[in-house]
Amino acid sequence: MTAAWRLDAHTHLDLYEDAALTDRAIAEIDARRILTVAMSVDPAGYARTVALAARSRWIIPCFGIHPWQAHRFDDALAEHAAALAATPIIGEVGLDYVLDPDPAHHPAQRRVLAHMLRAAAISDRIVSLHTKGAEADVAAALQRHRVRRPIIHWYSGSHETLAALLEHGAWCSFGSAMPVSAELRALAAATPLERTLSETDNPGAAQWALGRVGLPGELDAVIAALGDIHGLSIDAMAAIIRDNWRRLIAGDARLAPWRALLD
Repeated sequence: MTAAWRLDAHTHLDLYEDAALTDRAIAEIDARRILTVAMSVDPAGYARTVALAARSRWIIPCFGIHPWQAHRFDDALAEHAAALAATPIIGEVGLDYVLDPDPAHHPAQRRVLAHMLRAAAISDRIVSLHTKGAEADVAAALQRHRVRRPIIHWYSGSHETLAALLEHGAWCSFGSAMPVSAELRALAAATPLERTLSETDNPGAAQWALGRVGLPGELDAVIAALGDIHGLSIDAMAAIIRDNWRRLIAGDARLAPWRALLD
């Protein structure tokens, strides 16, 4: 019997440091049937991600400009219109007032985010969002631009802003840092099961949280941790995540090639 597929809603395949690790990651994705939503942080990363996606039908390549990179591209967004138009999911985009604490960068972050959210709203696309220290501003931007299907990646803000995001219709993806963060586990517990997704944020999240480079197989530990939080087995939790993803992408023509994979 073929194993049920898993969802990695946020990862960075282009950021593995060598070809051997990249090859191993793609082999694990195929062997474990991991639907892999592969983010990019800048246009060059998107080009690399598109090339990697050509090697596996389980990889969805996504165009984004990470808030740490926004000041580099704020004046050149029109040059990347084709990539933005082509991407089935927009990400990684957002705001970060903590890990990029330079206030001079924050206006560029907000302008780039607004540009991406306008595109997401016009085309009704999923967008994967980074919100570190700027959760309330991201929530306000989602309301302002009427983005219908936001995914909040690695949320670490207040419970009050989490409630506001959920009221807006946001989904939340949780990942490898849960074992080292009681607050992250509490936020996962506060997120309704029907809005919960799994991610790894490989390769960096496991490196930061667990001291090792993350590989796609880390996803089972993430799903097991989410299951523990909600009193569910790993198989029951994985089934809920699969159903959540199916609902999130239902009717999305851009994602039809990957929807066809899902049993």
